[in-house]
Parts: sequence; structure tokens; C-alpha cells
Amino acid sequence: MLRTNLNRTLIRSIQRFTSSLPSYQTLKLTYPQPHVVLVELNRPTKLNAINKHLFDDLKTCFEHLNTERTCRAIVLTGAGRTFTTGIDLKYLSTFATGDVAQIDDIARKALHLRRFIHETQASFRAIDKCEKPIIAAVYGHCLGAAIDLLSCCDIRYSSRETIFSIKEVDMGIAADISTLQILPKMITNHSLFRELVYTARAFKIDEAQQLGLISQVFDTREAVIDAAICLASTIASKSPVAVQGSKINLNYARDHTIEENFNFACTWNSSMLLSEDIVKNVLASTEKNSRDSSNKMSHRTAKKNHHKDREYIDRAPKATNDDEDDFHSADEENDEDDSTEQIRIPLAMWDVNQCDPKRCTGRKLVRHGFVKPLKLGNHFGGIILSPMGQKCVSPEDKQIVLESGIAVVDCSWAKLDETPFSRMKGKHLRLLPYLVATNNVNYGKPCQLSCVEAFAAALAIVGLRDYGTILLDKFKWGHAFYTLNASLLETYEKCDSAQAVIECDRRFRTGEESFGDSYQPNRDMPPSESSEEEVDEENLHVENLSLKTTDE
Repeated sequence: MLRTNLNRTLIRSIQRFTSSLPSYQTLKLTYPQPHVVLVELNRPTKLNAINKHLFDDLKTCFEHLNTERTCRAIVLTGAGRTFTTGIDLKYLSTFATGDVAQIDDIARKALHLRRFIHETQASFRAIDKCEKPIIAAVYGHCLGAAIDLLSCCDIRYSSRETIFSIKEVDMGIAADISTLQILPKMITNHSLFRELVYTARAFKIDEAQQLGLISQVFDTREAVIDAAICLASTIASKSPVAVQGSKINLNYARDHTIEENFNFACTWNSSMLLSEDIVKNVLASTEKNSRDSSNKMSHRTAKKNHHKDREYIDRAPKATNDDEDDFHSADEENDEDDSTEQIRIPLAMWDVNQCDPKRCTGRKLVRHGFVKPLKLGNHFGGIILSPMGQKCVSPEDKQIVLESGIAVVDCSWAKLDETPFSRMKGKHLRLLPYLVATNNVNYGKPCQLSCVEAFAAALAIVGLRDYGTILLDKFKWGHAFYTLNASLLETYEKCDSAQAVIECDRRFRTGEESFGDSYQPNRDMPPSESSEEEVDEENLHVENLSLKTTDE
């Protein structure tokens, strides 16, 4: 009943948000996450070329979003196979042969053209002046006015194959919307920038990054949009007073002297420091530091008493099928608290619906906004805890995790042949070493981890234990996972390679001091989460596939 009520609340919330969005002829607006608006240039048959309707819609849209209370962050991208090819040439030719051509006096032509340029600039200036952070997700082609569009955005992500070009010189004009007005104040390589402006030549992602135009690169369109939405969701979870105030100050600093910037900041914060958000965040930070200190003490105690682990197993709590609240945390309904506990790496999950929804910890993390659900066909650039993995998670993976995150595959070993792993795309497939579960269903059982335990284990092994603690805190039993596995995780974390982790894995299992070279991972794993304490072998649900020795 609790899960049903929460789902209904979430659906009503999304419907309420979506109903507040206006419709446009050339733009498509949606809410992919709470408080995040996805704005898509919606002329796919014209490669999203910008005509008068699109200019007008951009101005109206961003002026609206600037004051829309349900919007805290914006992702700007395109529909179809390319971001945008710039200004629609048909629109320019129509303008040149229309009103302007009918004016005889050269001065009057100039005045008419000046008003036209000013109106065009106003469309993109509305984007630059929007106080909500804007993240551009670029792919395909980004030509001419598309660079102007990027200049007005706060953060710019791109796919690896995107082609860029500042085309205005080839059209016989100097860029007049944003490229030459805003971008010079933001880029890092002015020599390269001038070369690209003067020659109008096409350039690729390596030069776009060298220029400072693009901050992160992803393999596919889907990946770049997913990453942009994930980042926007993180930003939207912060205090809107702080985020929007930061953007206002950054834009002011871009356009003024240092002395003027200090005076403006002084005036701004003389009122903004009275915000209740400051008190809330300070109290939340103090509480978190206290909890982290307590957890570290528990970990040290557990290390000294690892030989008593069997006592924990003997005291395993019994799972009940009619009490979902006991499986999850005590404050399930208090989702707003998540905004004070941020995990700054992407976490994701492919769910093929082979797990009991009443006990799926992954789905709860999705509801709390920590984990993004992935669709079949989505690419994930981080490490993927998958039965197809041939390598073990190790501290070597830390940089991959920091840059691209962790994903799990929630599937059933009994239906492995039916599971479309080819559509769960990524190149960093990993398995987990020997660890003991502490969830209510499989407490004390080796290698039968839930989704949240799998995430927490991988985070601890790569040296990001604090993030794992945030996830585990969402479950009544969560703190026990790090306590029970303290010695194991500490040893894995000290390993310098995946092979070293495998050797430690076998040492924990067998007590041997050295091993042969014939180790092979066995993926035939028991269930991670189930509605029954005893599970039939024909219905094994697997969220996390740890390493097992072949002779078990």
C-alpha cells in the first residue's frame, strides 16, 4: 500500500509539472526529472534549422521558464539526428527578398535591418538572461547559430562525433548573436578561437574541448542527454536561492570589473544570507558529519572483531513478506531530505522486471533520485556490475567511477539466455568479490547482495565509501553491511589491481596464502532479493553477481 501511494504521488507530481508547461510550434518541453525541464528544438525534418518561429519560441520559452517555479534547471538539446545546423537559409533568403528589398532608401533599409538583428539577438539573450542553469546536450552537427546558442548556456556536453563550425564568415558576415559577444569571455584558447572564426572551418570534439567550448564528451546522443539530465537533476536538488544567485553573480562578473563584482556580491548577499536554506543546510551537514564519525568508529570496531562475524550471522533478522517498511527505511516518505545528501557520480540500473518489486532496493534508490533507470539500448560509460563481466571491481576503477559512475543489471540467472545483454551497452563490465549480505532476506549469506549493497560494495572498493554510506542510510539494516564486511572491504580497497582483489577473494574463501593461475569467475549466483526466505532454484533473482570459486 505504501509503495502504491508513493507511485501515485509521483505520477500526480509529474502530471502537475507537465500540465504547467506551455506548448510551442518548434519546441518540445518535458519534465524528465522533478524540477528539470528538457527543451528540445523540434524541427527534425529540417535538421532543427532556426527560422523565425524557432527564434520567437526560444525567446518566449526561456522568458517563461525564468519565472516558472517548478523549473530549477534546464537541458537544451535537439530532436532527431542532429542538434541544429544553424539559421535556416530559406528564412534568410525570404527576409532578404521581402521587406528589405521593398525599401528604396539605404538608411531606411539599415534601420529595418537593425530592428531585425535586435529582435534576433533578443531571442538568444533571453536564454543568457534566464536565471535557471542551462545545460546544452549537443550531438550530430552544431553549425553557425548553434554556436551562438551554446554561448548562452552555462554548461555544454557533447557526443564524440559532433561536428562544429562558426560559419558566419563563409556567409559574408560577422557573428552578431552571441558567438563574438559572449564566447570570448568564456573560452580558454583565444588563438584557436580566432582561427576558427576567421576560417569558418569545421572542427571536431578535440578542438572544441581545447577551446573550452565543451566540458564533457560522451559516446552517443542518448548518453549525452542522459548525462545532462542527471547533472540537471543534481543541480535542481540544491537550494534554488543559492544556485540562481550563483548564476546571476557569475553573469554579472563576466560583464563587469572586479571592484564592481565585489560591490554587487556585497549587496546581493546582504539580503540572501537571510535565507532559511542556509540554516537547513548547516544543520543537515552537522548531522551528516556526526553520522559519518559514528560509522567510522563502527568500521574500526568491526575490523578488530572480524572473527566474530559468525555471531552476526547467527543473529540474522527474519524477513517477513507482509512488512515492506521493515525491509526499507523508517522515513520512506521523507524524500526531500535527499537534497542535502548528494552523490556526485552517476548511478544507474537496468531493470528487466525479474525481481520482486516489494523488495527491490534499486527501485527505492530510483524513487529517492539516487539511481537513474536505464532503458534497453542505453549506453553507460561507467563500470557495469553485470553477469557478463570478466574482470573484478578494483581500486583501478576509481577514475572511471568518478567520471562516469556505476550501473547494475537486475536480471535472473534462470532467464539469462532471455536477457538482452547486448542492449545494455558499455565497455567496463565488472563482477564483485566475496562479500556477505546484510539485507533482511539474505542476511549472512555470501554473495547474495541487493542492489544497494552492490552499489555500496563497489563504491567502498574504489575508495568512495562515504557515497555508499549515503545509500545504505536509506535502509534500516543498511549500516550493518559496512560493519559486517569491514575487514573484507578494507582489504579489497588496498589492492592495486583486479587480480589482487581476486586473490584476496580466494584467500577469504579458503584461508590459503597462495593460489594458482587457473582462477575463473563463476556467475551462477543465488538471488539478491526475493519475497521468500527460501528460494526455489528455478526462480533465482540476481541483482549483483559476485565472484565465486569454481569448486563451490
